[in-house]
Amino acid sequence: MKQWRILLLTLTSLALFCASAGAEERLKMSTTTSTQDSGLLKVLLPPSRRKTTARLT
Repeated sequence: MKQWRILLLTLTSLALFCASAGAEERLKMSTTTSTQDSGLLKVLLPPSRRKTTARLT
């Protein structure tokens, strides 16, 4: 019985790992329109995109 528990735990862990391995990392940024209109986002976004693999939206 103990072997079945270990097997079940191992398979569950493997399934969870595989499901999350293909997930895309995304970072959602909320700003005000004045941040966009001032041009600050044009300055801040390029360095942020270079420093992270997450997709900025």
